[in-house]
Amino acid sequence: MDQEGKVIHRLFGKWHEGLYCGVPPSAKCIWRPGSMPTDYELYYGFTRFAIELNELCPELKDVLPRTDARFRPDQRHLEEGNLEIAALEKQRIEDLQRTRRKWNEENNVKQEPCFFSSALGGKKATERNPSWRTNAAAAARKTRRGSHTRSYR
Repeated sequence: MDQEGKVIHRLFGKWHEGLYCGVPPSAKCIWRPGSMPTDYELYYGFTRFAIELNELCPELKDVLPRTDARFRPDQRHLEEGNLEIAALEKQRIEDLQRTRRKWNEENNVKQEPCFFSSALGGKKATERNPSWRTNAAAAARKTRRGSHTRSYR
């Protein structure tokens, strides 16, 4: 819709068939899912795009934040097909998180977002009044200190 509420384009379709623009039956197909990769059954029926989401390219390693989920040892083992080791690593990480949460509760440590702060001030979130704002100054301080970010490496 435009600013006056007039419909500009009509989109419809199904995720496994395609996305169409226009009015049936003369609508134009603007997207179709790609063909499934070889042995897709081994990858939970994921498309190539979904399979590559957790891929950790060498050129990204130095620019991604150390908290990026692609650095999680369980994700790495899962990507490499080591399912038993991935399950053990996932359990280890979850146990660490539970222990940290329990310690915080016992010591009255309140968790606060590191990189964002609430912008609501009692108002309802809208496009013009988002619910979170970037807390750039605090994020820069905490990133330099490194004390509030978790590393999976």
